[in-house]
Amino acid sequence: MEASDLVKIILGSSVIATLLSIPITFYVNKRLRKIDYKLEYFKKVIDKRFKVYELIEKQIENLKISIIDESDGKTYHRIFSFDDQFFIQQTEPLNSIIGNSIWINHNTKEKVMKLSHLLSQIAFEKDNTMIEKGKKHYWEIANLREEIEILVSKDLLTLYDFDKLKISKSKGFQVIRTYAKQENEL
Repeated sequence: MEASDLVKIILGSSVIATLLSIPITFYVNKRLRKIDYKLEYFKKVIDKRFKVYELIEKQIENLKISIIDESDGKTYHRIFSFDDQFFIQQTEPLNSIIGNSIWINHNTKEKVMKLSHLLSQIAFEKDNTMIEKGKKHYWEIANLREEIEILVSKDLLTLYDFDKLKISKSKGFQVIRTYAKQENEL
Protein backbone atom coordinates (compact mmCIF):
# COMPACT_ATOMS: atom_id res chain seq x y z
CA MET A 1 0.00 0.00 0.00
CA GLU A 2 1.41 3.28 -1.08
CA ALA A 3 1.34 6.54 0.81
CA SER A 4 -1.08 8.09 -1.69
CA ASP A 5 -3.54 5.23 -1.15
CA LEU A 6 -3.25 5.72 2.59
CA VAL A 7 -3.90 9.47 2.19
CA LYS A 8 -6.94 8.73 0.01
CA ILE A 9 -8.33 6.32 2.62
CA ILE A 10 -7.78 8.81 5.44
CA LEU A 11 -9.31 11.68 3.45
CA GLY A 12 -12.20 9.51 2.32
CA SER A 13 -12.96 8.36 5.85
CA SER A 14 -12.70 11.98 7.08
CA VAL A 15 -15.19 13.11 4.46
CA ILE A 16 -17.56 10.26 5.34
CA ALA A 17 -17.23 11.00 9.07
CA THR A 18 -17.92 14.69 8.44
CA LEU A 19 -20.95 13.92 6.28
CA LEU A 20 -22.31 11.56 8.92
CA SER A 21 -21.63 13.92 11.82
CA ILE A 22 -23.46 16.90 10.26
CA PRO A 23 -26.97 15.39 10.50
CA ILE A 24 -26.23 13.89 13.91
CA THR A 25 -24.98 17.24 15.21
CA PHE A 26 -27.99 19.00 13.69
CA TYR A 27 -30.39 16.53 15.33
CA VAL A 28 -28.65 16.73 18.73
CA ASN A 29 -28.63 20.56 18.63
CA LYS A 30 -32.30 20.63 17.65
CA ARG A 31 -33.19 18.34 20.58
CA LEU A 32 -31.10 20.43 22.98
CA ARG A 33 -32.83 23.64 21.83
CA LYS A 34 -36.21 21.98 22.36
CA ILE A 35 -35.20 20.89 25.86
CA ASP A 36 -33.93 24.40 26.65
CA TYR A 37 -37.20 25.89 25.41
CA LYS A 38 -39.18 23.51 27.62
CA LEU A 39 -37.04 24.37 30.63
CA GLU A 40 -37.56 28.10 30.04
CA TYR A 41 -41.29 27.52 29.64
CA PHE A 42 -41.47 25.57 32.90
CA LYS A 43 -39.48 28.29 34.68
CA LYS A 44 -42.06 30.84 33.58
CA VAL A 45 -44.94 28.62 34.70
CA ILE A 46 -43.29 28.07 38.08
CA ASP A 47 -42.75 31.84 38.43
CA LYS A 48 -46.41 32.51 37.71
CA ARG A 49 -47.50 29.82 40.16
CA PHE A 50 -45.12 31.12 42.81
CA LYS A 51 -46.44 34.69 42.48
CA VAL A 52 -50.00 33.53 43.12
CA TYR A 53 -48.91 31.50 46.13
CA GLU A 54 -47.13 34.60 47.45
CA LEU A 55 -50.45 36.48 47.23
CA ILE A 56 -52.15 33.67 49.13
CA GLU A 57 -49.47 33.82 51.82
CA LYS A 58 -49.99 37.57 52.20
CA GLN A 59 -53.72 37.01 52.63
CA ILE A 60 -53.01 34.32 55.22
CA GLU A 61 -50.76 36.78 57.07
CA ASN A 62 -53.61 39.32 57.09
CA LEU A 63 -55.90 36.77 58.66
CA LYS A 64 -53.42 35.66 61.32
CA ILE A 65 -53.57 38.92 63.22
CA SER A 66 -56.31 38.66 65.83
CA ILE A 67 -57.60 41.00 68.50
CA ILE A 68 -59.37 40.10 71.74
CA ASP A 69 -62.15 42.46 72.75
CA GLU A 70 -61.59 43.21 76.43
CA SER A 71 -65.27 43.94 77.02
CA ASP A 72 -66.50 40.41 76.21
CA GLY A 73 -63.31 38.38 75.68
CA LYS A 74 -64.25 37.45 72.11
CA THR A 75 -61.69 37.34 69.34
CA TYR A 76 -61.86 38.87 65.86
CA HIS A 77 -59.41 39.32 63.01
CA ARG A 78 -57.73 42.69 62.57
CA ILE A 79 -59.36 43.16 59.15
CA PHE A 80 -62.63 43.75 61.04
CA SER A 81 -61.17 46.35 63.41
CA PHE A 82 -61.81 49.38 61.21
CA ASP A 83 -64.44 50.45 58.69
CA ASP A 84 -65.83 48.76 55.57
CA GLN A 85 -63.19 50.41 53.35
CA PHE A 86 -60.35 48.90 55.38
CA PHE A 87 -62.02 45.48 55.22
CA ILE A 88 -62.39 45.73 51.44
CA GLN A 89 -58.79 46.89 51.07
CA GLN A 90 -57.53 43.97 53.17
CA THR A 91 -59.54 41.37 51.24
CA GLU A 92 -58.81 42.81 47.79
CA PRO A 93 -55.89 40.39 47.12
CA LEU A 94 -58.43 37.55 47.02
CA ASN A 95 -59.73 38.95 43.72
CA SER A 96 -56.25 38.76 42.22
CA ILE A 97 -55.74 35.24 43.58
CA ILE A 98 -59.00 34.03 42.11
CA GLY A 99 -58.26 35.82 38.84
CA ASN A 100 -54.99 33.88 38.63
CA SER A 101 -56.31 30.62 40.06
CA ILE A 102 -55.37 28.79 36.86
CA TRP A 103 -51.87 28.53 38.35
CA ILE A 104 -52.75 26.95 41.70
CA ASN A 105 -53.75 23.55 42.96
CA HIS A 106 -57.46 22.78 42.58
CA ASN A 107 -57.97 22.06 46.30
CA THR A 108 -56.26 25.30 47.28
CA LYS A 109 -58.33 27.20 44.73
CA GLU A 110 -61.55 25.76 46.17
CA LYS A 111 -60.62 26.79 49.73
CA VAL A 112 -59.58 30.28 48.63
CA MET A 113 -62.85 30.68 46.76
CA LYS A 114 -64.75 29.49 49.83
CA LEU A 115 -62.91 32.07 51.95
CA SER A 116 -63.59 34.81 49.40
CA HIS A 117 -67.28 33.89 49.28
CA LEU A 118 -67.52 33.93 53.07
CA LEU A 119 -65.80 37.31 53.35
CA SER A 120 -68.07 38.73 50.64
CA GLN A 121 -71.13 37.50 52.51
CA ILE A 122 -69.82 39.04 55.72
CA ALA A 123 -69.20 42.37 53.98
CA PHE A 124 -72.86 42.56 52.98
CA GLU A 125 -74.29 41.64 56.39
CA LYS A 126 -76.23 44.65 57.62
CA ASP A 127 -77.16 43.68 61.16
CA ASN A 128 -73.78 44.15 62.91
CA THR A 129 -70.75 46.41 63.12
CA MET A 130 -67.54 45.18 61.49
CA ILE A 131 -66.17 44.08 64.85
CA GLU A 132 -69.33 42.11 65.65
CA LYS A 133 -69.19 40.48 62.23
CA GLY A 134 -65.56 39.53 62.90
CA LYS A 135 -66.45 37.98 66.27
CA LYS A 136 -69.38 36.08 64.78
CA HIS A 137 -67.29 34.51 61.99
CA TYR A 138 -63.92 34.28 63.74
CA TRP A 139 -63.64 30.49 63.97
CA GLU A 140 -65.01 29.88 60.50
CA ILE A 141 -62.41 32.23 59.00
CA ALA A 142 -59.62 30.88 61.23
CA ASN A 143 -60.37 27.28 60.22
CA LEU A 144 -60.45 28.15 56.51
CA ARG A 145 -57.22 30.10 56.87
CA GLU A 146 -55.56 27.13 58.53
CA GLU A 147 -56.78 24.72 55.84
CA ILE A 148 -55.46 27.04 53.12
CA GLU A 149 -52.15 27.37 54.93
CA ILE A 150 -51.75 23.58 55.09
CA LEU A 151 -52.59 23.20 51.40
CA VAL A 152 -50.19 25.98 50.41
CA SER A 153 -47.40 24.34 52.44
CA LYS A 154 -47.94 21.10 50.55
CA ASP A 155 -48.25 22.85 47.19
CA LEU A 156 -45.02 24.78 47.63
CA LEU A 157 -43.12 21.52 48.03
CA THR A 158 -44.21 20.37 44.56
CA LEU A 159 -44.49 23.53 42.44
CA TYR A 160 -41.82 22.14 40.13
CA ASP A 161 -43.49 18.74 39.69
CA PHE A 162 -45.11 18.95 36.27
CA ASP A 163 -45.96 15.25 36.24
CA LYS A 164 -48.86 16.22 38.47
CA LEU A 165 -49.86 19.21 36.37
CA LYS A 166 -52.49 18.61 33.71
CA ILE A 167 -53.24 21.11 30.96
CA SER A 168 -56.62 21.16 29.27
CA LYS A 169 -58.02 23.69 26.82
CA SER A 170 -61.21 24.26 28.77
CA LYS A 171 -59.88 24.28 32.32
CA GLY A 172 -56.26 25.37 31.93
CA PHE A 173 -53.74 23.98 34.38
CA GLN A 174 -54.94 21.63 37.07
CA VAL A 175 -52.90 19.82 39.65
CA ILE A 176 -53.91 16.18 39.61
CA ARG A 177 -52.47 15.39 43.02
CA THR A 178 -55.15 14.57 45.53
CA TYR A 179 -54.83 15.26 49.20
CA ALA A 180 -57.68 12.92 50.09
CA LYS A 181 -55.86 11.34 53.00
CA GLN A 182 -54.62 14.67 54.36
CA GLU A 183 -57.96 16.42 53.78
CA ASN A 184 -59.71 13.83 55.93
CA GLU A 185 -57.32 14.77 58.71
CA LEU A 186 -58.28 18.46 58.49
